[in-house]
Amino acid sequence: MAEGIEREREILRPLRERADVVVDTSLLTAAMLRRKLTEELLPTKTPGRLAVTFQSFGFKYGPSRDADLLFDVRFLPNPHYELQLRQLTGADPEVVAVHQP
Repeated sequence: MAEGIEREREILRPLRERADVVVDTSLLTAAMLRRKLTEELLPTKTPGRLAVTFQSFGFKYGPSRDADLLFDVRFLPNPHYELQLRQLTGADPEVVAVHQP
């Protein structure tokens, strides 16, 4: 997993260097990320709203046709296949620990 993350960082390095804003999502929930993006990217007098939807899918059925961005994280360990983790959610500390480098 660490090797995959490092490779991704290397590929994205030129883009990151050009970025005006970089958001570390490591410890953010979906609600926290939505709030952060709204604060960072939307002017205070914007009449519209920013909508960000995170959706999990299986490649067996294909991604949503409405997706603007798609991140393939199949290289991450899947807690569903660990019997002691199967009944837990991604918010449980035991599951989070599985994804720590």
